[in-house]
Amino acid sequence: MLSEEQKEAFHRLRLNYDKMVVKKTAEVRTAEVDLATLLGKDEPDRQAIEEQVKSIGAIKEDMMMARIDSLLKLRGVLTKDQYEKFREILHKRMSQVEGHSPHGGL
Repeated sequence: MLSEEQKEAFHRLRLNYDKMVVKKTAEVRTAEVDLATLLGKDEPDRQAIEEQVKSIGAIKEDMMMARIDSLLKLRGVLTKDQYEKFREILHKRMSQVEGHSPHGGL
């Protein structure tokens, strides 16, 4: 059972994480459209394409690190037993969604 403080902290972490995911997903999609534009040129510029691919990778890296940071913060809010229960629930949910790693999400 979570205390009111823990519920508030979890909600805050989840809200911040969800906002970041929406923002970064939009950034990735926009960068992918830009990449498609570069690839569609009559004479594609390999260097520009490589830079765009790296840019997309950096955004995805930011998303992954934000997820990790959120999980680490959550770990500091929950007791060891609560965190283990959370992990069990997370793994169960993620295994139900095809194509997803059990290491994603918050």
